Amino acid sequence: INRTGLPLTPWSRQLAWTVYELAAAMQLGRPIDSQKLEAMNQVYQLNLDRQVYVGSKILNVKGLLNQEGVKTSNAPKPWKQSTADEIRASIDAGLTNAWKQTGRAVVPDKMLISPDEYALLVSTIVSTAGNRSLLDYLTENTIAYKQNGKPLDIQPVKWLEKDGVVPTNRAAFYTQDRKYVQFPLVPLQRTPMEYRDLRQIVTYYGKVGAVELRYTDTMHY
Repeated sequence: INRTGLPLTPWSRQLAWTVYELAAAMQLGRPIDSQKLEAMNQVYQLNLDRQVYVGSKILNVKGLLNQEGVKTSNAPKPWKQSTADEIRASIDAGLTNAWKQTGRAVVPDKMLISPDEYALLVSTIVSTAGNRSLLDYLTENTIAYKQNGKPLDIQPVKWLEKDGVVPTNRAAFYTQDRKYVQFPLVPLQRTPMEYRDLRQIVTYYGKVGAVELRYTDTMHY
């Protein structure tokens, strides 16, 4: 049981193929067992991605990006209508708000933004030589770098786009440390191969928890 009070949710998938399918796949040079395993892993990663970032309505749990107890603030205007200095100022304001919430104890070291905003930071040039993007500039020119001694980690996340999950394009500031936030997970394991008539069967199983935001004041939207 995790800190949310909910048991970890079991996750399992069964992969099966016949000896005829296996032989035909080997002749074509496309092993069906590894193809099915790859497809299952893709489904697992997609499910895990949603659970981590936005939670699950079925389980009634929230994710990293839509926690109800996290305080929010707004940039003065959309980034597309802002100068490079205005964008930097809005990011520093978000970091400062999170810093104030913790009694000046913790400055976030990570910032998640939507892919559109990330592309804007990459394409905006701040160097007169035309060789440095706003994204590169921001990693070392915010209070996060000055306080933490390392570049601000800025990453794009598709779940931060306005689509019903979040009310508008959102940025999330937080510290990626297990003291403040974590996600319980039992990695996938597999059963021994089973032989049933002409079929070969393997079951993959694991358990998935919910995001545990231990101190909501260390995060800011």
